[in-house]
Amino acid sequence: MPKTLASEQSKIRGISSHFQRSINLTYDTGNEDYIAGYIPTPNGASALSAIFQGAEPQATHRAHVLHAPYGSGKSLLSLVLSAVADHSTEHKAIEVVQDRLNRHYSEEASFISQYQQKGQKHLPLRVQVLLDELAEFID
Repeated sequence: MPKTLASEQSKIRGISSHFQRSINLTYDTGNEDYIAGYIPTPNGASALSAIFQGAEPQATHRAHVLHAPYGSGKSLLSLVLSAVADHSTEHKAIEVVQDRLNRHYSEEASFISQYQQKGQKHLPLRVQVLLDELAEFID
């Protein structure tokens, strides 16, 4: 079968499988696939640890700001935080994330386990996207 221009163009226009769409916090909250797909990094594990330590009643450092470049995983980290704070038994994806954390960042993972065992019912999260800063960055 001869190659056509259309078949060659479709190969060029395809999206590489390693690119993902961005996370939408409104629509993707509780999405097991996204949550289970979280790969902890040193900074992500440290942020999770600090936030869950801040949820302890005796904690004095309770406010946290996640500041990182576009596409670095802040929204996905927010989905993971939300799923852990939800205490839903439906979140089997959290077990996957917890296993990864235990293998690579056991100290940080212990704070998530402690939070889950205590059954705390709240972890206030405020996610704010500063579009003006993003626009400045793009210009």
